Amino acid sequence: MGKISGGLGPMSGLNRDPNPPEEKNKGKLKLTLTDLSQKLIVAAFNLDGEEGAVLKAMQALCLNAGGPFVDLVNSDNTEFDLLTAIGKMVHKLQQKDSLDASTMILVQNIYALQKAASKGKSRSNEGFTKFKRDIRGQYDLKGKYKGESRDGRQSKRKTAWSSYWKDVLAAEKLRGTSDLDGTDDFKFLGQPVDEAAEKRMLVRLGCKAVEADIDSMKDSAIDQKLNGETSDAGPPQVAALFERVKAVLKTTFGGGSTTEVSKTPYPQPEPEPEPESHLPEAHSKIAGIDEFMA
Repeated sequence: MGKISGGLGPMSGLNRDPNPPEEKNKGKLKLTLTDLSQKLIVAAFNLDGEEGAVLKAMQALCLNAGGPFVDLVNSDNTEFDLLTAIGKMVHKLQQKDSLDASTMILVQNIYALQKAASKGKSRSNEGFTKFKRDIRGQYDLKGKYKGESRDGRQSKRKTAWSSYWKDVLAAEKLRGTSDLDGTDDFKFLGQPVDEAAEKRMLVRLGCKAVEADIDSMKDSAIDQKLNGETSDAGPPQVAALFERVKAVLKTTFGGGSTTEVSKTPYPQPEPEPEPESHLPEAHSKIAGIDEFMA
């Protein structure tokens, strides 16, 4: 696995639903986040308690990914603009070569963030209401990506971005590079995450979102705080974050061949494109992976 720029791995594992209703499946890939994972994400980033929390979380994930994603973060960001910029950058990198570990982790984290945010007070945010994706990935019953051939025009706008992130991860899985999974196991996308690592990563990323520095804090110290073994509260924002995560933990039980990457790059503005934010026409299509890997 390549070096991770920000030092943190994925914050939640993405597992395929092994028994999706066949009638409802129709070529879709249903990924699941445990109830615990979703509640921990909401708590770590205070998604239901702070205005603009989703944007701050996305900025933190970009900073953690490092590389070109750091330059996308600025004080003028809106959720609409930052999502478009991340999608555009991921699309650009994927058409050039296999994605590196940091970019893959960013995609996995953004998917998990949006999945958790879509269940609560953030479900009316721009990321769920102002984009569409008319053509989406097709999957077989085992969860293997078959390229983009599924009509997404009747799909919900709130799933425009989640469908794109899934397709990115699934296409890279089939590439099988040394940095990525590349197995025939389609039970999950991205990297698996154990529960202990998940809690620590979310605490660190949640602190990054509110610009609180805990980089020097050891994993054992985070564990002690979460287990209530130390009374050292730390700065107010950090103390509040730990209390939210601890409250969740007290009440929730955890529960080969050519690969075609996304031709329709990433979700487009909906219903009316805004002139300054509409994606350039030149980015409307890209070649299949077999063409640019030749």
